[in-house]
Amino acid sequence: GFIDLTPEEDAGNNWFPTSLQAVVALQKQIQAAGAMTVLFQTWGYFDKDPHNPGIYPDYVTMQGKLNKGYQKYQDTIKQNNPSAHIKIAPAGSAFEWIYYHTSTSTSGGDGDPLQTGSSFELLYDKLEAHQEQDAEARKYPSVQGAYLTACVLFQTLTGLDTRQISYVP
Repeated sequence: GFIDLTPEEDAGNNWFPTSLQAVVALQKQIQAAGAMTVLFQTWGYFDKDPHNPGIYPDYVTMQGKLNKGYQKYQDTIKQNNPSAHIKIAPAGSAFEWIYYHTSTSTSGGDGDPLQTGSSFELLYDKLEAHQEQDAEARKYPSVQGAYLTACVLFQTLTGLDTRQISYVP
């Protein structure tokens, strides 16, 4: 998500170039072992990142940067090694789909994804333990968010259609 930072935002840390370099190096080791690389695309915080408000003022901005960053990882690996076996497990994109297609649990119709009780809001945890760790950011998945993430990982790894799974938490 730290792709396209200004020099002021990056403050000399080289966040994205360093992570890109690490992903490329890790992928080489994975390929040498005969395995496939799967990048776990994460989701943006529920409404904002209070620790980086200039970079991530809202969910849409954060998710957009995450999507772009993971795509850059994959594209860079493929450019350097066209035979690389690499996939993105798009958990963040699944959260994003629900954000844009959300409905409120009370009305059943289209609603504000940040509204209490919306399908999107229900993907994020409200546990007090997490609020104590970081009271300003809702970033951890709820049971529903973790289940959605597990379904994305399952489908990415197996190629099987998750709609065939009968278990629902």
